[in-house]
Amino acid sequence: MRTIIDLPEPLAQRLKSYGAAAHLSQAEVVRRALTAFLGAETAPADQAFGLWQSRGQDAIVTVDALRNEWT
Repeated sequence: MRTIIDLPEPLAQRLKSYGAAAHLSQAEVVRRALTAFLGAETAPADQAFGLWQSRGQDAIVTVDALRNEWT
């Protein structure tokens, strides 16, 4: 997918400089930045919410059991 975005000149210059230094196109720098931003922001919460719901025990009981494994 192609898209057009408007960047303030200082940000556009930083993008261009970073791309040149990293030997990456500006498009690739933007793709990597969006992947890091969107992936980091949504994945962990979506994957972790309700993960231990099927254990059928109170959170305190679960934490105590895990702590007792190390004593």
